[in-house]
Amino acid sequence: MKSVARSYVWWPNIDKQIEQLCSSCLGCQRSGHMPKSAPVHPWEWPSNPWQRIHVDFAGPFMNFMFLIVIDAHSKWPEVFTMRSTTTTLTIELLRNLFARHGIPEQLVSDNGPQFISEEFRQFMKQNGIRHSTSSPYHPRTNGQAERFVQTFKQAMKNAKDEKRTLQQKLSVFLCKYRSTPHAMTNETPAKLLLGRNIRTRLDIMKPDLSARVSYRQDRMKLSRHTGETVRQFSKGQSVMVRDYRSSDRKWIPASIHTKTGPLSYTIDTGTGTLWRRHTDQLRACTVKPSETDVTTINLPEPEVGPITPEVSSTHQSSDKATISDGKEEVVPVMPTPKQKQTIISKSSPCVSVAPRRYPKREHSRAPVKLNL
Repeated sequence: MKSVARSYVWWPNIDKQIEQLCSSCLGCQRSGHMPKSAPVHPWEWPSNPWQRIHVDFAGPFMNFMFLIVIDAHSKWPEVFTMRSTTTTLTIELLRNLFARHGIPEQLVSDNGPQFISEEFRQFMKQNGIRHSTSSPYHPRTNGQAERFVQTFKQAMKNAKDEKRTLQQKLSVFLCKYRSTPHAMTNETPAKLLLGRNIRTRLDIMKPDLSARVSYRQDRMKLSRHTGETVRQFSKGQSVMVRDYRSSDRKWIPASIHTKTGPLSYTIDTGTGTLWRRHTDQLRACTVKPSETDVTTINLPEPEVGPITPEVSSTHQSSDKATISDGKEEVVPVMPTPKQKQTIISKSSPCVSVAPRRYPKREHSRAPVKLNL
């Protein structure tokens, strides 16, 4: 129009007046093209997982409707298969999802009838969720969910010939997507949402130190003790215990006092002290500690603690205890490694004298005291 007009006439501002004429034409405005798309304005990236989620429906696809939920921070996807997309069923699925991951601060959706109903508005209000909707017929506003819908449909189409159920295909797709680094964050959705990468079948190829150590320990036990069972002892059972105090004898009779570990026991040797021994240092026998010969030992075994006879209620403050045969027995004092013990026959009492633990300090002169 401008070129034709200028070929015949001209006056100042002719081009501007021709543009105003075209813009005021109702027919031209009705049939005009869409304007140039505005630059993409990305959503602000949330600082915490599950702070803002994007929700959308995909379908009908493969005879189902799919509810898509995307976490804006971690890009973690959730997909739910639905036969019906009513508001009640949508709220039920979202409530189940919020029970696992928590209630988000903001929910973004399109203007579908499920999301603009009064029931859904009350659900958002009761849970303190800020509901943001996209512009009508402008899916780019909810691009987080829209882009995943395309990826999801393409993956389901690629798995069409696989002999699996729809739920199996969906589970395999979600596991791979959640364990794959995202192009935007360069981290896996699982790492950003859960704080760890989920284990997949590809992780079997990686070396596992704990599994390797456990496997070698099992092989060591099988190679050394094939067909053998661990010897167990009960409380009060008579055993022969390994004696490391002298070289003239190796084993002495004793009885099991308590079990302190899978292969460890405390042993009562009948001398007023307890020994701790491994199951490899014990042998089952029928000889009791009271049947031992009269022997004098100069180097005592490091003990667990003293065994004192039961003291009557009327002599609790005394150092003597009354035994069953009416005789009095001196309660052994806590022995030290340098103490000598004298073992006498069964009819005689056992006396243990505890020497001074530390040497007595000798002062060259009397201490000078401050007298205020």
